[in-house]
Amino acid sequence: QVAINLSVGNNIYRKFEVPLIRFLDIEEGWGPKVYLKVDNQGNVPETFERAIFELFDKYGAARLAYLQKEEGFEEVPPFTVVEQIIDFPIDLHLGLGQYWGSVQIFQEGKVIATQRTVFNVLKKGSLSRPGAALLRSVKDNWPYYLAGFVILSLGWVFRRRLFRPR
Repeated sequence: QVAINLSVGNNIYRKFEVPLIRFLDIEEGWGPKVYLKVDNQGNVPETFERAIFELFDKYGAARLAYLQKEEGFEEVPPFTVVEQIIDFPIDLHLGLGQYWGSVQIFQEGKVIATQRTVFNVLKKGSLSRPGAALLRSVKDNWPYYLAGFVILSLGWVFRRRLFRPR
């Protein structure tokens, strides 16, 4: 016999965090992109109010651009962790090389996450060529692909041994 005591209420519980921010490498002609992992532990949907992106030269000394985004953010359902990519359109042509980026994410007038780091601008076509996403996926997740290959190979070997004619 188990006794369970549940309390049901209509109180709003808000806990919205951004535990991971990573700047993505981009191609020439693209605007900066920021990858976010967003954790909504509350019981109501949440979204960002705005995001500010500052672009700096390769030394992080001279500010080249200031971008602000106030719409187009995905709503995060309650009790979920989602991955988002925020694009910051820019009218400035970024040449090949490294740049510093700084991003601040706001909700209800407060900064809830911030990051400042280096990202790369790569040759046009290096990220968008056919198969590039698959190659990046294999490079980033090679242990899983290897494990899947081993499991399939073992299944094929044992199937041949179990069902061969005698």
